[in-house]
Amino acid sequence: MPPLDPSPASFSRFGGLKLDRPVDEIGGEDAIVSLDVDWDVSLEALRPRMGSTLFKDLNKIVDGLFAHSDTFLIARREDGAKDRKLIALNTAAEVKAESAAEEALKGAPMSCTRFGTPAASNTYIGMGEAGIRKFDGAAFSKPTGTVDGVAGKALPLAYHLAAWPEGGNRLVACGTPAAGGPNGAASSRSHVWFSDAGNAESWHTVAPEANYVQLMPGDGENIVGCCAWGGNIFVFKETRMFVFYGVSADNEGAPVFNFRVVDLGTTVLAPPAAAETSDEVCVAGDDAVYFRTLDGIWATTGDEPGLVSEDLSGLSDITGASSSYFAAAMKAEKVTLGAFTDKAQLTYFDRRLHVPCGAMSYVYDARRDGWLAWQSGARSYAPWRSSASTATAKKLFFASGDSIYFYDPTVIADPSLVGVAGTKGETLPIWQAGFYDCGSVDEKTLTHTKLWGSGELSLAVAEDFGSVGKAKTIKFEETASTRQVQMQQTATLFSHRISGKGPWLLHRISRYLRETRVPATQKP
Repeated sequence: MPPLDPSPASFSRFGGLKLDRPVDEIGGEDAIVSLDVDWDVSLEALRPRMGSTLFKDLNKIVDGLFAHSDTFLIARREDGAKDRKLIALNTAAEVKAESAAEEALKGAPMSCTRFGTPAASNTYIGMGEAGIRKFDGAAFSKPTGTVDGVAGKALPLAYHLAAWPEGGNRLVACGTPAAGGPNGAASSRSHVWFSDAGNAESWHTVAPEANYVQLMPGDGENIVGCCAWGGNIFVFKETRMFVFYGVSADNEGAPVFNFRVVDLGTTVLAPPAAAETSDEVCVAGDDAVYFRTLDGIWATTGDEPGLVSEDLSGLSDITGASSSYFAAAMKAEKVTLGAFTDKAQLTYFDRRLHVPCGAMSYVYDARRDGWLAWQSGARSYAPWRSSASTATAKKLFFASGDSIYFYDPTVIADPSLVGVAGTKGETLPIWQAGFYDCGSVDEKTLTHTKLWGSGELSLAVAEDFGSVGKAKTIKFEETASTRQVQMQQTATLFSHRISGKGPWLLHRISRYLRETRVPATQKP
């Protein structure tokens, strides 16, 4: 075949990780390596991810974050070798309230929900057999309630809590242990208890006013999570989901809690028996309820769920080594991979699902239907709209080690990474395309590459499943511009890798094809 005039193969999409297919089936618009990069949605560009800003150094291990309001952020702090305290911090990062140190909080799960009435707004914190705690905006307490008309009785020992405004404004308590119902009533890990309408501290256990449902007792499964979405309550057992959609009355006027059953087709990964963090297996998003299973992350709107983590299916095993390129890149950068379905809290913020897994967090962007991998020492997250005298900002806070941080789009540095196993905050953001053939299965030659962007970044290339070559530095003008670099390659398949500390933006990359070679003229 005669030589061709150089023709471009252009890439203006920088997609998420694709680790479920061979690297030569992914193409040049999705990633076989992606670490600490993000998308600038408004500019349709690739860039380094944002860094973080320290909110509060507490000098002791902290986890279980939850936003009580636009004024207070709740956290659980280590307070000695065995004890924990619940604390509330204001917008100035001052500890304004704290509970008594309790050994019972050590190893307890933590499920938080806000419950509002015309007179008050409280946060209820389910701690399993340690009981329910309450924060009223001024102090923590271990509340009692009215049970069957008698005041001063114990609330349910809930492992999972949710508020149900559309169901009469009730507090929903799930997965109680034996004798863990209101006032010690007989119960089980298959029970769902509902408070009386409009009152989180009033309960009935005796027919005909008994406010509870048993979900397939004796099936060998426990309730492992619950959340509210779309006016319904979603309760998860290990292989089934129960969707509560309303409250009616029987012929005697007793409440009937209406629900339907959905087989999941997978198995939910239950929280450990002694979880030391907020460890809900499900979370409500804008578009669906997301939940964690043994084989990944799924989404449902109340019907048959769908798998949303198929792109990362190789990370469902122990080390996430499904892609040799991804695993090798992480090893080279001294990044420790966490198991994708590790026992980690799910958090939804700004149309993104965050899944912390040890020293790594995986981020699902619902707008792009794509996954990112970020270094992170996060133990738990909390979206928080914090009000200040000059502005109101919605931020994603996270607990890492002894401190609380928040992601900050105005900075690149990430002090939360210092001390994280396998990282020192020095790893460069990296994005590498899958291998592509420029529309021809023959050997061919690429002569040069043109990039559209700003800032300073590095470009490296690989060919025919080989290792990535030496990078070249690309410096753009102060404003968005184009740059051209000579990087001749002769091969059948190509891949390009972008890296750099930032700040930088990359809008488009074009690789120019000079000629193709039929098999008889290919290099040995």
